[in-house]
Amino acid sequence: MMEQHRPDVVSICVPAGQHLAVFRQVIPFAPRAVLCEKPMTGVLSEAKEMLRLAEESHCVVAVNYIRRFEPGVLTLKKALQRGDAGEIEKGICWYTKGIVNNCSHFIDLLRFLLGDVTKVLILDRGRDWTADDPEPDVRVRFGTTPVYLLAAREECFSVGRIELMGTLAHVLYDDFGSIIRVRKADDDPLFPGYRVLGPKSEEIVTDLVRYQWHVVDHLYRRVVAEGPFQSDGRSAVETLAVIEKIRQSLGEADA
Repeated sequence: MMEQHRPDVVSICVPAGQHLAVFRQVIPFAPRAVLCEKPMTGVLSEAKEMLRLAEESHCVVAVNYIRRFEPGVLTLKKALQRGDAGEIEKGICWYTKGIVNNCSHFIDLLRFLLGDVTKVLILDRGRDWTADDPEPDVRVRFGTTPVYLLAAREECFSVGRIELMGTLAHVLYDDFGSIIRVRKADDDPLFPGYRVLGPKSEEIVTDLVRYQWHVVDHLYRRVVAEGPFQSDGRSAVETLAVIEKIRQSLGEADA
Protein backbone atom coordinates (compact mmCIF):
# COMPACT_ATOMS: atom_id res chain seq x y z
CA MET A 1 0.00 0.00 0.00
CA MET A 2 2.71 2.47 0.97
CA GLU A 3 4.73 1.74 -2.18
CA GLN A 4 1.76 1.96 -4.56
CA HIS A 5 -0.27 4.80 -3.06
CA ARG A 6 2.13 6.90 -0.96
CA PRO A 7 -0.61 8.30 1.34
CA ASP A 8 -0.09 11.76 2.78
CA VAL A 9 -1.58 10.74 6.13
CA VAL A 10 -1.29 7.40 7.92
CA SER A 11 -3.31 6.36 10.98
CA ILE A 12 -1.65 3.96 13.43
CA CYS A 13 -4.32 2.10 15.43
CA VAL A 14 -2.46 -1.01 16.59
CA PRO A 15 -1.80 -1.62 20.32
CA ALA A 16 0.54 0.95 21.89
CA GLY A 17 3.40 -1.51 22.24
CA GLN A 18 3.51 -1.85 18.42
CA HIS A 19 3.36 1.86 17.54
CA LEU A 20 7.11 2.39 17.14
CA ALA A 21 7.56 -0.72 14.98
CA VAL A 22 4.78 0.32 12.61
CA PHE A 23 6.02 3.91 12.58
CA ARG A 24 9.47 2.71 11.52
CA GLN A 25 7.87 0.87 8.59
CA VAL A 26 5.86 3.93 7.55
CA ILE A 27 8.31 6.81 7.93
CA PRO A 28 10.66 5.89 5.01
CA PHE A 29 7.75 6.63 2.65
CA ALA A 30 7.72 10.28 3.85
CA PRO A 31 4.08 10.76 4.89
CA ARG A 32 3.18 14.35 5.67
CA ALA A 33 1.45 13.32 8.91
CA VAL A 34 0.85 10.32 11.14
CA LEU A 35 -2.21 10.14 13.40
CA CYS A 36 -1.40 7.84 16.30
CA GLU A 37 -3.75 6.44 18.92
CA LYS A 38 -3.02 7.27 22.54
CA PRO A 39 -0.80 6.67 24.38
CA MET A 40 1.86 7.54 21.84
CA THR A 41 3.77 4.34 22.64
CA GLY A 42 3.99 1.82 25.46
CA VAL A 43 7.03 3.43 27.09
CA LEU A 44 8.54 6.91 27.13
CA SER A 45 11.83 6.00 25.44
CA GLU A 46 9.97 4.65 22.39
CA ALA A 47 7.84 7.80 22.18
CA LYS A 48 10.96 9.96 22.18
CA GLU A 49 12.44 7.81 19.40
CA MET A 50 9.27 8.17 17.36
CA LEU A 51 9.38 11.94 17.84
CA ARG A 52 13.03 12.04 16.75
CA LEU A 53 12.31 10.08 13.56
CA ALA A 54 9.32 12.31 12.79
CA GLU A 55 11.28 15.53 13.18
CA GLU A 56 14.12 14.20 11.01
CA SER A 57 11.57 13.40 8.29
CA HIS A 58 9.58 16.64 8.74
CA CYS A 59 6.50 14.54 9.47
CA VAL A 60 3.69 15.87 11.68
CA VAL A 61 2.83 13.47 14.50
CA ALA A 62 -0.73 13.86 15.76
CA VAL A 63 -1.87 11.93 18.84
CA ASN A 64 -5.55 11.17 19.24
CA TYR A 65 -6.18 12.98 22.52
CA ILE A 66 -9.55 13.98 21.15
CA ARG A 67 -10.55 16.51 23.80
CA ARG A 68 -7.88 19.02 22.78
CA PHE A 69 -9.74 19.48 19.47
CA GLU A 70 -13.34 19.52 20.75
CA PRO A 71 -14.97 22.99 20.44
CA GLY A 72 -16.40 22.95 23.97
CA VAL A 73 -12.96 22.35 25.47
CA LEU A 74 -11.45 25.11 23.35
CA THR A 75 -14.17 27.49 24.57
CA LEU A 76 -13.54 26.43 28.18
CA LYS A 77 -9.80 26.98 27.81
CA LYS A 78 -10.38 30.53 26.57
CA ALA A 79 -12.76 31.19 29.49
CA LEU A 80 -10.16 29.98 32.00
CA GLN A 81 -7.46 32.06 30.33
CA ARG A 82 -9.71 35.14 30.58
CA GLY A 83 -10.09 34.48 34.28
CA ASP A 84 -13.85 33.83 34.13
CA ALA A 85 -13.50 31.29 36.96
CA GLY A 86 -10.83 33.24 38.82
CA GLU A 87 -7.84 31.31 40.14
CA ILE A 88 -8.36 27.54 39.96
CA GLU A 89 -7.45 26.42 43.45
CA LYS A 90 -8.30 22.71 43.42
CA GLY A 91 -9.83 19.99 41.30
CA ILE A 92 -11.25 16.47 41.44
CA CYS A 93 -11.32 13.98 38.56
CA TRP A 94 -13.23 10.68 38.66
CA TYR A 95 -12.06 8.06 36.17
CA THR A 96 -12.47 4.35 35.41
CA LYS A 97 -10.57 1.75 33.41
CA GLY A 98 -7.00 2.52 34.35
CA ILE A 99 -4.48 5.34 34.30
CA VAL A 100 -3.44 4.55 30.70
CA ASN A 101 -6.72 3.49 29.12
CA ASN A 102 -9.01 6.29 30.29
CA CYS A 103 -7.29 8.56 32.82
CA SER A 104 -4.53 9.46 30.36
CA HIS A 105 -7.21 11.43 28.46
CA PHE A 106 -7.94 13.49 31.57
CA ILE A 107 -4.29 13.96 32.49
CA ASP A 108 -3.70 15.29 28.99
CA LEU A 109 -6.82 17.48 29.15
CA LEU A 110 -5.84 18.94 32.52
CA ARG A 111 -2.35 19.68 31.20
CA PHE A 112 -4.01 21.48 28.28
CA LEU A 113 -6.29 23.52 30.56
CA LEU A 114 -4.13 24.15 33.64
CA GLY A 115 -0.46 23.69 32.74
CA ASP A 116 2.33 21.17 32.96
CA VAL A 117 2.62 18.70 35.82
CA THR A 118 4.95 19.78 38.61
CA LYS A 119 4.31 17.11 41.26
CA VAL A 120 2.81 13.63 41.66
CA LEU A 121 1.76 12.04 44.96
CA ILE A 122 0.23 8.57 45.30
CA LEU A 123 -2.65 8.57 47.80
CA ASP A 124 -3.80 4.96 47.44
CA ARG A 125 -2.39 2.24 45.21
CA GLY A 126 -5.81 0.86 44.35
CA ARG A 127 -6.11 -2.14 42.09
CA ASP A 128 -4.97 -2.97 38.56
CA TRP A 129 -7.41 -2.67 35.68
CA THR A 130 -5.06 -4.86 33.64
CA ALA A 131 -1.61 -6.20 34.39
CA ASP A 132 0.05 -3.01 33.16
CA ASP A 133 -2.69 -0.44 33.82
CA PRO A 134 -3.16 0.46 37.51
CA GLU A 135 -6.05 2.40 39.06
CA PRO A 136 -4.48 4.48 41.84
CA ASP A 137 -5.85 7.50 43.65
CA VAL A 138 -3.24 10.18 43.02
CA ARG A 139 -2.79 13.90 43.55
CA VAL A 140 -1.24 15.62 40.56
CA ARG A 141 -0.26 19.28 40.52
CA PHE A 142 -0.96 20.93 37.16
CA GLY A 143 0.87 24.23 37.21
CA THR A 144 -0.09 25.50 40.66
CA THR A 145 -3.37 23.59 40.89
CA PRO A 146 -3.63 20.27 42.78
CA VAL A 147 -6.10 17.83 41.21
CA TYR A 148 -7.17 14.61 42.89
CA LEU A 149 -7.53 11.76 40.39
CA LEU A 150 -9.81 9.15 41.96
CA ALA A 151 -10.55 5.71 40.52
CA ALA A 152 -14.04 4.22 40.37
CA ARG A 153 -14.96 0.70 39.23
CA GLU A 154 -15.59 0.28 35.51
CA GLU A 155 -17.68 -2.86 36.03
CA CYS A 156 -20.21 -0.80 38.04
CA PHE A 157 -20.40 2.07 35.55
CA SER A 158 -18.08 4.16 33.39
CA VAL A 159 -17.36 7.65 34.62
CA GLY A 160 -15.32 10.59 33.34
CA ARG A 161 -15.88 13.73 35.40
CA ILE A 162 -13.81 16.76 36.40
CA GLU A 163 -14.71 19.49 38.87
CA LEU A 164 -12.57 22.60 39.18
CA MET A 165 -13.02 25.02 42.08
CA GLY A 166 -12.10 28.57 41.15
CA THR A 167 -12.19 31.70 43.24
CA LEU A 168 -15.04 33.04 41.05
CA ALA A 169 -16.80 29.92 39.77
CA HIS A 170 -17.26 26.17 39.81
CA VAL A 171 -16.45 24.35 36.55
CA LEU A 172 -18.04 20.98 35.73
CA TYR A 173 -16.79 18.74 32.93
CA ASP A 174 -19.08 15.70 32.97
CA ASP A 175 -20.08 12.60 31.01
CA PHE A 176 -16.60 12.42 29.46
CA GLY A 177 -17.08 15.91 28.04
CA SER A 178 -20.63 15.86 26.76
CA ILE A 179 -21.51 18.39 29.47
CA ILE A 180 -19.47 21.49 30.35
CA ARG A 181 -20.94 24.00 32.78
CA VAL A 182 -19.62 27.06 34.59
CA ARG A 183 -21.51 28.17 37.70
CA LYS A 184 -20.36 31.59 38.86
CA ALA A 185 -20.32 32.89 42.43
CA ASP A 186 -22.53 35.79 43.50
CA ASP A 187 -23.43 37.72 46.64
CA ASP A 188 -25.74 35.79 48.96
CA PRO A 189 -29.21 37.41 48.69
CA LEU A 190 -30.01 36.57 52.30
CA PHE A 191 -26.77 36.93 54.29
CA PRO A 192 -24.71 40.09 53.64
CA GLY A 193 -20.99 39.47 53.26
CA TYR A 194 -21.39 35.89 52.06
CA ARG A 195 -20.91 34.61 48.53
CA VAL A 196 -22.60 31.52 47.08
CA LEU A 197 -22.77 29.80 43.73
CA GLY A 198 -25.49 31.33 41.57
CA PRO A 199 -28.71 29.42 40.87
CA LYS A 200 -27.95 28.95 37.17
CA SER A 201 -25.02 27.49 35.27
CA GLU A 202 -23.65 28.77 32.00
CA GLU A 203 -23.69 25.89 29.51
CA ILE A 204 -20.77 25.60 27.11
CA VAL A 205 -21.90 24.01 23.86
CA THR A 206 -20.00 20.82 23.05
CA ASP A 207 -19.71 18.66 19.95
CA LEU A 208 -18.24 15.48 21.39
CA VAL A 209 -20.44 13.33 19.15
CA ARG A 210 -18.20 14.44 16.26
CA TYR A 211 -14.95 14.23 18.18
CA GLN A 212 -13.00 12.39 15.47
CA TRP A 213 -14.19 14.80 12.80
CA HIS A 214 -12.66 17.67 14.77
CA VAL A 215 -9.35 15.81 15.10
CA VAL A 216 -9.19 15.24 11.33
CA ASP A 217 -10.26 18.82 10.60
CA HIS A 218 -7.46 20.23 12.76
CA LEU A 219 -4.98 17.78 11.23
CA TYR A 220 -6.01 18.82 7.71
CA ARG A 221 -5.49 22.48 8.54
CA ARG A 222 -2.12 21.70 10.14
CA VAL A 223 -0.88 19.80 7.08
CA VAL A 224 -2.24 22.29 4.53
CA ALA A 225 -1.57 25.59 6.30
CA GLU A 226 1.20 24.49 8.70
CA GLY A 227 -0.57 26.18 11.60
CA PRO A 228 -0.38 25.28 15.30
CA PHE A 229 -1.61 21.88 16.45
CA GLN A 230 -3.28 21.00 19.75
CA SER A 231 -1.97 17.48 20.38
CA ASP A 232 1.33 16.85 18.68
CA GLY A 233 4.10 14.40 19.46
CA ARG A 234 5.78 16.64 22.00
CA SER A 235 2.66 17.19 24.09
CA ALA A 236 1.90 13.45 23.95
CA VAL A 237 5.44 12.63 25.11
CA GLU A 238 4.95 14.95 28.08
CA THR A 239 1.64 13.26 28.99
CA LEU A 240 3.28 9.84 28.72
CA ALA A 241 6.05 11.09 31.03
CA VAL A 242 3.41 11.86 33.68
CA ILE A 243 1.96 8.36 33.34
CA GLU A 244 5.42 6.82 33.72
CA LYS A 245 6.02 9.02 36.78
CA ILE A 246 2.82 7.67 38.35
CA ARG A 247 3.87 4.09 37.57
CA GLN A 248 7.34 4.72 38.96
CA SER A 249 5.87 6.22 42.14
CA LEU A 250 3.65 3.15 42.54
CA GLY A 251 6.71 0.94 42.28
CA GLU A 252 8.55 3.00 44.89
CA ALA A 253 5.52 2.81 47.20
CA ASP A 254 5.49 -1.00 46.86
CA ALA A 255 9.21 -1.16 47.66
